[in-house]
Amino acid sequence: VTVTIIQLLFFTMPVYTSIAKIIPSSVASKSSNQITGLASQFGLQIGSGKSDILSGQLYPEIIKSRSLARALLVRKFYTKKFGQDRQLIEILSGDDGKSKKDIDFEIKKSILAISKSISVIESKKSNLLTLSIDAFEPQLAADIASALIEELNIIQKNFKLSRIKEKRQFIENRLAEVGMDLVNAEEKLKSFREKNRNINQSPALTLTKERLFREVQMQMQIYTTLKSEFELAQIEEVENSDMVDILDPPEAPIVRTSPKRKVRVMVAGFLGLSLGLFIAFIKDWFQKSFNKA
Repeated sequence: VTVTIIQLLFFTMPVYTSIAKIIPSSVASKSSNQITGLASQFGLQIGSGKSDILSGQLYPEIIKSRSLARALLVRKFYTKKFGQDRQLIEILSGDDGKSKKDIDFEIKKSILAISKSISVIESKKSNLLTLSIDAFEPQLAADIASALIEELNIIQKNFKLSRIKEKRQFIENRLAEVGMDLVNAEEKLKSFREKNRNINQSPALTLTKERLFREVQMQMQIYTTLKSEFELAQIEEVENSDMVDILDPPEAPIVRTSPKRKVRVMVAGFLGLSLGLFIAFIKDWFQKSFNKA
């Protein structure tokens, strides 16, 4: 019991857990889906194989990814132990800024430490995600959780922006092509009307006129649709809406998660008593056996 108490008081690092609940925002916007569908109609795949990263199902993998961990390592935090404005990699490695360490090794070790300190629980009934972040100080745990949500939001925003730019470029190119097709169709219809001013008595000429008119109408409809989607893509590109909705923001815990001092002292007392009784029993058995001999 004495050894356990000394270990708990002087050698065991306390662990505090900050909990936050987030909901992935409706990232797959209606206009983005329309643009993707429009591209597929022309036999083109925009963002093929990448759109799933915006799905809430992949949020746990993104949160535990090395990319997000590396972004957290350069964020600065305040701790009572290390002071103000210290990078997380310095806090995790215990670097005082004077010692020379293998940076690559420290980064990998810190990434592993971050991964172990983060827990993500998915709700089976909804898209709700519960984040748990462990740290040796309560406020540090809350600050890391807040920084993690911010970095998750940044990663999702950057990916969404890259998709929108790709789609806008596609629409812009198609607008130029369809615009030329529309002009050509209109010129053909104009030329036909100039050469055939009296076509009422000719079924063949009437049919040709209707075909040319339908071609102009079709090209006009495509051009109008593309123009509308182009405007929507431009609006989406300048939007700055968050990709993560926070239901319960991170807070500094008031009670440490571990170690459970009372429990460990009670377990140590039980084990110590059991060991003492076992030793006394063995000692008594040896004494009786020796006296009989």
